[in-house]
Amino acid sequence: CPAAGQQRSRLSAGPLCYCPSLPRNPFNPTIIPMKTGYKISQAEVNNWLHKSDHHYLAARLLYLHGLLFVAEENAAFALELILKTACKAKAIKFGKNHKLTSLWSLASPPITLDEGYEKYLKGLENALYTRYPDTVTWDSGRKAADNFDALDFLYLKLRKWVLATIPEKDRVSTELDLAAKGESYFSNVVKRHGAWDLSTVYASSNQRTELLRVLDAP
Repeated sequence: CPAAGQQRSRLSAGPLCYCPSLPRNPFNPTIIPMKTGYKISQAEVNNWLHKSDHHYLAARLLYLHGLLFVAEENAAFALELILKTACKAKAIKFGKNHKLTSLWSLASPPITLDEGYEKYLKGLENALYTRYPDTVTWDSGRKAADNFDALDFLYLKLRKWVLATIPEKDRVSTELDLAAKGESYFSNVVKRHGAWDLSTVYASSNQRTELLRVLDAP
């Protein structure tokens, strides 16, 4: 673990640790910082996968609690990042591109979108661009939809396709992989805060859980 005060500027620089030498929380002396090591792959594409999985799980948690505006924003980030993960795996440059429809064209996933899913993507894209309350959309009344089945379908389909492009030697299990097996990197956090474990966040109201199986046909 790096010494206290030492910072890491990139995830790909190596394993990320929570240093045990950090002081106790002065407001609650019974809580000490986490000591669990967090394994990050040296392969850049795997780091992108970790980040996109985080946003997917965050989006599900927010949807399940009815926080729809930020749920849609995290859903948009999850799809943006999984599409960028695909581009990284295929050595496709995407620049400072945040448009889901454009990234979909660049990544060219073997998934045919019907009119409903195209509309869903554009809606998430709009949610991302209107996330601040100073936009015209908020003045006229921003809307959000409780439609995370569409997110589950698109994200897990894309993720399974992306996994097939990552060499097995470079694969590192993410929180989503562990959640599907009822495991977790940071179970101490769940116990400490009495929070839902990630298996619950992943599986609740999820009709698409079977799409996480890598060996199934796309």
